[in-house]
Amino acid sequence: MRSWSVNIGTAADKENDSDQKDVTWAVKCPLIPNTVNGLSRSKSLRKDLSHPISSQGREIILQCFENPHSEFGNKVLQRIFEKRADYQKYVYTLGKERAYQMSIRLKDLVEEVVSKIFDPDHICSVSRTYGEEHVELKAYGFKPDFWVTIADAITVEGVILDMANHQVRFHTVTHPYT
Repeated sequence: MRSWSVNIGTAADKENDSDQKDVTWAVKCPLIPNTVNGLSRSKSLRKDLSHPISSQGREIILQCFENPHSEFGNKVLQRIFEKRADYQKYVYTLGKERAYQMSIRLKDLVEEVVSKIFDPDHICSVSRTYGEEHVELKAYGFKPDFWVTIADAITVEGVILDMANHQVRFHTVTHPYT
């Protein structure tokens, strides 16, 4: 997991404070992007800078996961399996039972994140733990670049859940007695 930094003070402040050379001029924060020369890499229109997801985004996520989704982890990993030959090799090396456990663990992680969607510190903690669990899987062929594919697949499955959520509401509104 990345750690972001926020610059405190100006370059002039830093130069004038030569007595405190050991003082760190950046505070680690997992929620705010790096700044370079006082310029942020990304801009945000959100008013709540203490949370990386807008309040509307959090509500959408909660709505998507109102119904149980026991196959979420499996669908995400299956999507990756179908796209990448190197991931297929990793899964075969991992073995059927352990691969199944990994899909359950991913589902549990997503459910935990959703249940604590308003607590970014908790999300960082469980995400870090999940990532650390994958260190030992390098011996089976897990690659760091799988994380991007996992994130993409989670996003796609989340969009599918969101579309399903809207279809149910649309059907209920247009045909409430069917």
